[in-house]
Amino acid sequence: MRIDPTNKAGEVVTISKILLNKNIKFNWHIGKILLSIYLIILAYIAYLIINRHIDFIIRNRYRIALVVFILLVVFRFHGSSIGMWDNYITAKVDETKTTTIVGKNRAIRSDEWLVQSPYALAQSNHEKFYPKINDNIRSDGQNMVLANAPTFSIETIGKPFNWGFLLLGMERGLSWLWYSKLLALILLSFEICRFITNNRKIALLGSIWITLSPAIQWWYSTAVVELIIYSQGLIVSSYYYTTNKDKLRNRILFMFLFTICAIGYILTLYPAVQVPLGFLTLIFIGYILKSEIKQLLINKKEILAAATCLSLLIVTIVSFIYSSYNDIQLMLGTAYPGKRISHGGEFNLAELQYYLISWLLPFKEVNFKNNSEVSSFINFFPLFIFIIIFIVKKVGANKGLFYSLFGYLIFQFSWLIFKYPEIIAKLTLFSFVPEERLAGITFGLTATYLSIWMISILVKQKPFSNIQSLVLVTLICAVYLISLTFTDMSDYLTNKYMIFTLGFFLVLNLLILKGKLKYFSMLMLTLIIISGATVNPLAKGTDSIYNKVAAMKITKLYEEFPKRKWVAVDSLVNGQFLLSLGVKTFNSVHFYPDLDMWRKLDENMEYSNIYNRYAHVKVSIIDGKTYFQLDHPDAITVYLNYKDLSKADIKYVLSPISLNYPVLQQIDFIPQDNLYIYRVND
Repeated sequence: MRIDPTNKAGEVVTISKILLNKNIKFNWHIGKILLSIYLIILAYIAYLIINRHIDFIIRNRYRIALVVFILLVVFRFHGSSIGMWDNYITAKVDETKTTTIVGKNRAIRSDEWLVQSPYALAQSNHEKFYPKINDNIRSDGQNMVLANAPTFSIETIGKPFNWGFLLLGMERGLSWLWYSKLLALILLSFEICRFITNNRKIALLGSIWITLSPAIQWWYSTAVVELIIYSQGLIVSSYYYTTNKDKLRNRILFMFLFTICAIGYILTLYPAVQVPLGFLTLIFIGYILKSEIKQLLINKKEILAAATCLSLLIVTIVSFIYSSYNDIQLMLGTAYPGKRISHGGEFNLAELQYYLISWLLPFKEVNFKNNSEVSSFINFFPLFIFIIIFIVKKVGANKGLFYSLFGYLIFQFSWLIFKYPEIIAKLTLFSFVPEERLAGITFGLTATYLSIWMISILVKQKPFSNIQSLVLVTLICAVYLISLTFTDMSDYLTNKYMIFTLGFFLVLNLLILKGKLKYFSMLMLTLIIISGATVNPLAKGTDSIYNKVAAMKITKLYEEFPKRKWVAVDSLVNGQFLLSLGVKTFNSVHFYPDLDMWRKLDENMEYSNIYNRYAHVKVSIIDGKTYFQLDHPDAITVYLNYKDLSKADIKYVLSPISLNYPVLQQIDFIPQDNLYIYRVND
């Protein structure tokens, strides 16, 4: 363990206590009790409304979604945790303004509030209109298509979630980004669930179930969720293309939707999810198109539309590769994450049941991993496996799809428990797929699809007697107990909540076995609302960043001296704060390494293995030799000699501590935030 509380020579710091791995206690105080009661009532009301007006809701689902979407965007609502910035930059210009309305800002979601949202805001505040290369990041600019930020470029055709920034500006663009994904998930999940179950009520439940799954909500701002949506979009557009045999306009529309989703899927570079989810998507599409092969491209207009879509896809991808090739090579050649190779077999199967603690994650931090890493899709994989022989016999339509999904689920399961030869790992591209990411995302999603399909069969057949159901529930209880015992879940839940959790999930399994859809739906809605809807806050606007004295002063100074490079020292977050303001910044989150700058400061390439990575870049100014330190696989510190400030072309310094170096001239101070602003004199 290393602690660096200061970089000032001779300064004395007293530390009264160091506590590692704090035993986090969870108590049901009155606020959490009231919230839980409210959510249970909400789940019950939601069930009643849906059940009573199901025909109207399904018939008008797209109109309802459009109206809700417009209202959310107009009033600038979103679910970002950028309210976290109020903990770091506190002095406000207007004390009455705030961002977070209700809910909790999630510090652990730094991928969102510290990375992706500042990237989007940096694009909005750039002097150019959403540039493809943002020259305020890194010494030679950063490719913002790779960073999945909004850009005014051909690639944005496949990034519909970013269209709002270009059309409506920064704040409504953020709302568009947030709620276009949420509504797309609901609508697309419904279509897929209805296709596999042929049951509207179960499809509606499935759409909410998937959308509010912990794996979705805890990873909401990442490429994971967008890839799932693009996958679903490809499946649904394929399905409706084949079913609209006599409606040429609709078929052409679904061709273009397919093309948009294909571009988005290809350009959202995250192989750990892209690869396994890609196979899942191909299984669906292959099955859908197989039976309709003779109905493809049935006239000249369709052929012309298909040629146009294919040309658009090719031109977009070729343009992306041509303009981003060097940047992609940099990413692939990094020490992290580019050189990771997986072979499978390194996964604790007990962790497949992490969904057992999903209800508690929004209210209690885990201390063995983090809340995002243990989030997963709530599914009934153990029950599915125990009764698979019966399920196979009772599958009605789409048997080929069922067998294919089940076979692929088994392959994924085998990847988790067996180590495959490197040649197979590379041929299947699963060498890019870490076991934990596979288990939490694609395996979980596949198991959820099959769980929903299983429920539709059992609701219709009701095949199991009371004795058979109790035997099966006993077996599932054993699986759950093993999972709880051989992971840290038991310590996290404690005995009291472990009994409650076990009982709740066993009741869910029993209701499935008995085909009690009404009671299962009510309990399941309660579970998914508590475990999913409470993860992200309801927020409005961006005042947590821009309604700050520091933002006002820095922006004013930058407007007076534009394109002067700034550095934020002794802080892991302030570089991204500068970036959000549209300031040219030496250190921030670098999506790929700034090798030109690092080699300028490290001429002998002594530290190349440290800085050759995706990294949160922290800087400390020192009197000694410049050197680099690896703090975490995705975080480095540059200990920069004050004389090298000019070598890095840095003109201004933002610091949370007083600095005393001959090249620095203090020009401002913000006492409430203890932030100093210095000018670098040559």
